[in-house]
Amino acid sequence: SETGDVSPDHLDGNSGYNQSKWVAERRVLAAFERGLSGCVVRPANIFGHSATGASNSTDIVVRLLRGVCQIGTAPQLPLGSQHFQDITAVDDVARALLGTLSTRACRTSLQGRVMNMTAAVPTSTEDLFGWVESYRVARGQTVLKRLPLAQWVGDLQRAPENDLHPFCDMLSVGVPAGATAGRDRRFAADSMARMGLADFSPIAESAVHGALAWLDSAHDSQAAPEVST
Repeated sequence: SETGDVSPDHLDGNSGYNQSKWVAERRVLAAFERGLSGCVVRPANIFGHSATGASNSTDIVVRLLRGVCQIGTAPQLPLGSQHFQDITAVDDVARALLGTLSTRACRTSLQGRVMNMTAAVPTSTEDLFGWVESYRVARGQTVLKRLPLAQWVGDLQRAPENDLHPFCDMLSVGVPAGATAGRDRRFAADSMARMGLADFSPIAESAVHGALAWLDSAHDSQAAPEVST
């Protein structure tokens, strides 16, 4: 929910990353109580730029899509599962943050508050895999073959050059999913409307194609040998 009252009860079995985020947020909220000006922003997983495709190549969702594209296979998701990724384009997040910082009325109303910045509609993981497949097909490559999870991870373990290879142990228990169910974002949505900003757009096929093309281009430019003249 969009509140600072987040119980630490579930953190024991969680990652050090999530634990450190919780501690940092508690320190910031404590500073608000002592008069510091500001608000807490909780963006969802930040994806590449919706127009240029520029992406963080080390992000786990970006690695997932690129790794699936590289190996030409995707894991079979549990039958009937609601498997989503909670992702938002980086330009949407930047636009919202800039609006928050530059609007005096919003700075006043946001003081000490918490905002969940994410698209209203999460993105289906199966849709993401489908968009990776259409990217491959457009480039004359094969469709994605769906494999049982254990077989898919086994293939990744034998492909050390794949972007997902370092995450084989984590993937062996399942593909990461976004915690989208019940995410409260009414305060963020109302604040966006008062700033005169459009709401966050769901990730589209064109954004996935753009990110994969940008990453392929960046990889090709790094792999190209230098030419002396």
